[in-house]
Order: sequence, then C-alpha cells, then structure tokens
Amino acid sequence: MSEFKPITTQEEFDAAIGDRIKREKETLAKKYEGYISQSDFEEKVKEYQNKLKDLNTSISEANQQIEGHKKEIEDRDQKIKGYEINSVKMRISHEIGIPYELASRLSGEDEESIRKDAEKMLNAIKSTKQEAPLATHEPAGNNSTEAALRSTLKGLKGE
Repeated sequence: MSEFKPITTQEEFDAAIGDRIKREKETLAKKYEGYISQSDFEEKVKEYQNKLKDLNTSISEANQQIEGHKKEIEDRDQKIKGYEINSVKMRISHEIGIPYELASRLSGEDEESIRKDAEKMLNAIKSTKQEAPLATHEPAGNNSTEAALRSTLKGLKGE
C-alpha cells in the first residue's frame, strides 16, 4: 500500500474525488434512465400551468353563467309567486263575494291571511252600504194605518 499523502489544496481534492463524482453521476443516470429529464419536466409544468389557467378561466365563465341563470330563476319564481297570490285573491274574492275590482286590494302572503283580509273588507263594505229609505206618503202619527184611513175618508167626503 502506498503511503498516505494529505490533501492540502482544493485542486488536489477536486482531482481526487472527480472520478468518484463522475461514476456516481453515471450510476444515477443509468438508474433513472427512461424517466423525465429536467427540461422535459419544465415543459410539462408549463403545459399543465397553461391548461390550469384555461380551466380556471372556463370555470369562472361557467360560474358567471350560473349566477345569471340563478337570477333568472329567482325572477321567474317571484313572478310565479305573484301569479299564484293573484289567483288566490281572485278565488277568495269570488267565494266571499267581494267585487272583482277590489280583489287586487287584498293583502297577505298565504291563503289564510288573504281570506282574513277579504272577510274584513267584506264587513267594511257591508257596513258602509246603506239601503235607500222607503218613501212614505202617510202622515206621521201613533197608528199610521188609522191615519191613512182618516185621510182616505176625508178625501171621499168631498165627492
């Protein structure tokens, strides 16, 4: 065996382990042969980042479309609810006997509250309706039948 020679400079150290490093690189290259290289890996990363960006863009566009559709659905649901409430108002006003022109003035969100409002309105309409008084041609007195007979007799005496 040869005598030990200490390494005192960087160049001597690089020369001594250069072969060993080269062999290790070759061993690793053989071991991972067939796998992706660094440049191929970077290209794949860029490709996937571009795909991810495109997908995120399409997702945001789809979300905007969904929001638009949700708004349309809410508007339609509100219209349908309005139509249903108007239908209930008309039906209840017909059942109770409220004039058609006043049916739209009923308030409430469900059938029970609309019915209560319709009954209140009907009571208000009936209480304000006054029947025309009957005309009386008879003189005022304690007994109107007796007074009518007297006036008739007075009229007959003059003939």
